[in-house]
Amino acid sequence: MKQAEYQNLLYNTYIWSNLSPKEQEESLAKLMEFVIKKTPKELFRFRYCSDRSFDAFYKDQIWTSSADVMNDDFDARMFSRLEALENWIKSQNGTQVINELLTVQKRTGEIPSHLKELFPNIESLLKLVRTFSNGSLEDMEQLLKAVFFDSCGRYRDDLIQAIQQTTKFACFSTNICSPLMWGHYADSAAGFALAYDFKDKPYYDDDGRFSQQYSCELYPVLYTNQRFDATDYALNLWIHIVIRLGLQLNGITFDSKLLSKILPPVDSFGCKKIALHKAKDWAPEREWRLFINPKSSGIANSNHIPIPKRPSALYLGRKISEINEKILTEIALEKKIPIYKMEVVNDKKDYKLKPKRINGQVNT
Repeated sequence: MKQAEYQNLLYNTYIWSNLSPKEQEESLAKLMEFVIKKTPKELFRFRYCSDRSFDAFYKDQIWTSSADVMNDDFDARMFSRLEALENWIKSQNGTQVINELLTVQKRTGEIPSHLKELFPNIESLLKLVRTFSNGSLEDMEQLLKAVFFDSCGRYRDDLIQAIQQTTKFACFSTNICSPLMWGHYADSAAGFALAYDFKDKPYYDDDGRFSQQYSCELYPVLYTNQRFDATDYALNLWIHIVIRLGLQLNGITFDSKLLSKILPPVDSFGCKKIALHKAKDWAPEREWRLFINPKSSGIANSNHIPIPKRPSALYLGRKISEINEKILTEIALEKKIPIYKMEVVNDKKDYKLKPKRINGQVNT
């Protein structure tokens, strides 16, 4: 895969929050087309031997986890320049906006209907504002700015935590022969790995089950020397938070849906862009990530969510115990999928394990 081409497509894909579902799908089309063409025939998921892993294998489940429980401190950890948030706060002039609104009301004798719809209590608010001097308004605005300015770092930290907790994915590798992967993710080769065929349906589960609850997207990880700069994404999120909080602190009621239409749209693909970047230290893992997009709050609030997907083959670690080999082999035989066991080839000079087909036979 040409990383530069993929990176360019990834960076230029925006799924704006104000688009219709069809428009969002169209915005994703070029990137999806590229990824589908580049998706390997099989991807591999390395597992420890445990009751939970055996149960997921038996039930054809791939469990996704939130980024905050992954083994990389930087997984889906947003980087943004704090000064950009601070500069936006400095640039706002709420006093000017209010004075212009008062001028319009005085000239026309009424408040524009779209503002009444957006802010139901705006008339009573303006009556109160008329009792203030212009200096008092400016003092109030500066006080509010100071509160937000002092809170910039904390709000950014809250955003980072929220993104990590809500971004959920499952991890795969293209390299079943990697001793590093077997050592780190399969209990020092005492575990197992499952192969999955995503070539035909990389974005959906096998038969559309639970399609009303979520959708899935599969992408390769980008390994870079520097973190992805998500300042623009963070700033748009920040603007939504500050405007809403500022209105609430001033006792202004508002229609949330209408307000979202007039505020800058947020790139809902932004969190995936962040999560698809890892340091080059991790490059040997050759990772792909299957993201889950919950459509209901019931599953969105869960740290771990299962995706139904049938594996295409079983790979046993070369140090796996006899009892675990027996349990896994019996499940694989029931599913009628190939079974391999990893081995070291002593007359080969490279550092690669080799899978050997064992034809479903269990060592006794």
